Amino acid sequence: MELSKLLFVLNLASCVVGHGYVKWLGVDNKLWPGFNPHVDGQLGVKRIAFGQSYENHPRYAPDNVLKPDIACGSNTIPAGIAAPARAGSNITFGWSTWPITHNGPIITYMGRYDGDIKNVNVNEVNFFKIAEMGLADDGVTWATNVLSAGDNVTSVTIPHDIKPGTYIVRHELITLHFATEDSMYMYAAAKAKGAQHFISCFNIEVSSTGTVSPPTVRFPGAYAPRDPGIYFDVYRNITPYPIPGPPLYKPSTPAPVLPKKPYEVVMPMGDDLVENMKYFNNMYFQAWKWDGQTFKRNNDSVNGLPDGPNPKISRACTSKDPCEGDLKGDNPSFGLKGA
Repeated sequence: MELSKLLFVLNLASCVVGHGYVKWLGVDNKLWPGFNPHVDGQLGVKRIAFGQSYENHPRYAPDNVLKPDIACGSNTIPAGIAAPARAGSNITFGWSTWPITHNGPIITYMGRYDGDIKNVNVNEVNFFKIAEMGLADDGVTWATNVLSAGDNVTSVTIPHDIKPGTYIVRHELITLHFATEDSMYMYAAAKAKGAQHFISCFNIEVSSTGTVSPPTVRFPGAYAPRDPGIYFDVYRNITPYPIPGPPLYKPSTPAPVLPKKPYEVVMPMGDDLVENMKYFNNMYFQAWKWDGQTFKRNNDSVNGLPDGPNPKISRACTSKDPCEGDLKGDNPSFGLKGA
């Protein structure tokens, strides 16, 4: 079989497994839960992460980069709180999983917002690019390959010279496995002629002595359907890959050395132990099926949940008994690294 067609078959198999989402993020040495699209919406979990539907990416149609969903995903719900962060500190994104054949760049933006973060219109936020990674010089290794090899974790640095204030962080994976005009690939991908965008947004409150406001773009507006970095054949294109969007912003002065902060972990339901146990129970019942005798992993439901033996739960969750039983065994810590 031709190599390009073999890769495409593997891509179709990966579609069955599903895609990932940002399940946790570290902001200036403080670990926050991301937005779990399978359970968080129905549980009303407070987040710095924007809520959105599970299918959180514009799918297939090339003109989707022109639609409002390209800003922060579909059915976006603004986050109500912001994570404190010092300019010059790091943000680390922990993805639940990623299909190894869904290749493309990883891009991160920030946009300052002066209004009520609970009512932000993300399509009116002015974003600047703070990090980008595309195709390595070897012509084989994509940013998404680096992500997978690094335990699905990637980090960026907040520019040290920007103004203080509330910022929306827009973190994006673009997959190019269906961005082709080849008739075989188009048929299997519903005549796809563009990329898929997996987007997550978060609120941070930046403390800074900086004064810089970098050049910005808006979403939609930053991408066009026929941009070379959006419409790119990963199977046959041998030209260097042009990362889409505006130029990367780079501070013109050296970054200061920040003192280390103590490590902290934010639980998904705050300090309420009972509510956190309810959350963990609900999360695991999304990932496991009861066959009458034992729990079995539900591969059709949730990707990227904590690995380990079947959880021993005292009773099933129902509307009359909403997961108030104890979760016996290890605390799953909602899959957070270091939790």
